[in-house]
Amino acid sequence: MPLDALQLARELVALPSESSVSNRPVSKRVEEVLRELGFETEVISYQDITGASKDSVVGRFGQSSIARPASGGMAYFAHSDTVPGTPWHSVEHDAFDPVVQQGRLYGRGTCDMKGSLASMLAAASRLDPGKVERPLYVIVTADEEVGYGGAQAVASESAFYAELIAREKIHAIVGEPTLLQVVYAHKGGAAFRAVAHGEPAHTSTAEGSNANWKLVPFLTTMRELLQETEADARWRDDEFEPALVNLTISISDDHPAMNVKAAYAECRGAFRQSPKTDTEGLLQSIRAAAVDCGLEFEQLGVFEPVYTEPAAETVTTMVELAGVDSPTTVPYGTDASALSGLREVVICGPGSIDQAHKHDEWIAVDQLQAGADLYQRCAERWCY
Repeated sequence: MPLDALQLARELVALPSESSVSNRPVSKRVEEVLRELGFETEVISYQDITGASKDSVVGRFGQSSIARPASGGMAYFAHSDTVPGTPWHSVEHDAFDPVVQQGRLYGRGTCDMKGSLASMLAAASRLDPGKVERPLYVIVTADEEVGYGGAQAVASESAFYAELIAREKIHAIVGEPTLLQVVYAHKGGAAFRAVAHGEPAHTSTAEGSNANWKLVPFLTTMRELLQETEADARWRDDEFEPALVNLTISISDDHPAMNVKAAYAECRGAFRQSPKTDTEGLLQSIRAAAVDCGLEFEQLGVFEPVYTEPAAETVTTMVELAGVDSPTTVPYGTDASALSGLREVVICGPGSIDQAHKHDEWIAVDQLQAGADLYQRCAERWCY
């Protein structure tokens, strides 16, 4: 019997998988569902930086027909982790007790993005195995919310992923919430930190030094860079809204008492680059500012933006199947930044990104059903 997207979404949301804990319970359930639907599966496991065990699940449907056409097929990508479930808007139900009210399913992960995954699994349950000529892959990663660790492990270790990349043409969908609009490009991200060291001492004395004061010249330069990226056209990309790189910072120290000079202070920063951004040039400017101020500089990571030509077959077919006028872009990032080798990628999923990460996260029930219908049409077009 075909799966019901709403029922499955409720089941997945009720299995907490915040990025700070292991996602194995929900990964186990996803693998069970895939196997019940006739998929072969792989589980790619790793430990995150805190030592928590994480699993990504890779499924392949249509194994018996892979030797037929060497080209084509479809790959769908989702993530199983969520942001924290607190604070939550209701005192009657917590974030992992999904509730339907007024046509909306409330719960952490309903929108971002267990609802999308439920729609895809429901779509897969409707396929006629006898008509599948080209493979369908469903990849569900860990830790998308905190650095794409699961996607990186899948890209480097999964045999099924290597297989889909080797195919001459694979149509890839990242099911992040877009209200089922078709997205052909998203921004990447780059992160860094600059560290100042002081010497703790009582603030009433002339001894020691406060590390926070050493950050001030660097912070002044960061503000100047922010103003430059907002005013100078070379840092703008009008293909995106907003067109800016959105340079941002946060500041912390070792939290001494007010009568103790801080021994350590740091500025963490990040920006979101488009395909046109001189990422290395901006990072070099930030690095040079840190060195000039006598700070330690560390580049924490760079994830590339994702761009598929709007005229590419995957995009134009998706526009047709989704019944939209034209494709668009989004300013956020997805696992696709860490999934090396993908050539034609669209981002398209049920629910609105405006609801993601909020204290009352929800997805419209009719979006779940519409998502299942769209993914079914995609699979029938690209896998039959």
